Amino acid sequence: MTWKVGDKIKYKATKTAKWRKGKIRKKLSAGKYELVGGKIVYEKDPDAIKENAMKLTKQKLKEIIKEELKLAEQISSFHTIQRNLIDFGFGNMVVSWRGTKKKVKDFKPGNRIDNITLEKTHNTLLKNKSMRYDGNDYHVTTQGKKYFKGTLQLEGKLKEEIFNEQINPQVTKAVDRFIKTMAKKYGYSDQDAVYAIMQVLTKAGYKGVR
Repeated sequence: MTWKVGDKIKYKATKTAKWRKGKIRKKLSAGKYELVGGKIVYEKDPDAIKENAMKLTKQKLKEIIKEELKLAEQISSFHTIQRNLIDFGFGNMVVSWRGTKKKVKDFKPGNRIDNITLEKTHNTLLKNKSMRYDGNDYHVTTQGKKYFKGTLQLEGKLKEEIFNEQINPQVTKAVDRFIKTMAKKYGYSDQDAVYAIMQVLTKAGYKGVR
């Protein structure tokens, strides 16, 4: 985001290395600005940062974190479905859907198509009474045991939009901006900034951060 007259800037003092605040009085040339008081700052200088830009990313941080952790929790739930199906004895069961066949144990939770197939497999086993839920736990029925080494044919079709679904690109851009802002402010590389953010999230108790 290009700087403009009136923007508040944080810059590192040359002699003391302490961060100070200033306000842009005028633009001198491309990327070069004069603050109130006469201090000259450069937009590409890693020791100068637009203060309100930092505030903007902070305001969006919670929303970004919720979006990403929601995805992590969804992936974790698919791991649980697969683990439960394997524990129940369905690990070697072949699932057939849209011309593909794959054993339950070979699914890769986190892969969009495998996630959908795992969930549909679980629901189909309940629907055809191969499993039942008593309010506390799932139980495999006599009919369900026939599928331990058999093939389960799933019904329905995947909608085309499922293949095209991606993480909101605006979320991706916002996360990238936040990482680069943190890196610039504290003199980190982008990767070190990512590590620092992960450590903070972990200490704060957020789930899905590894």
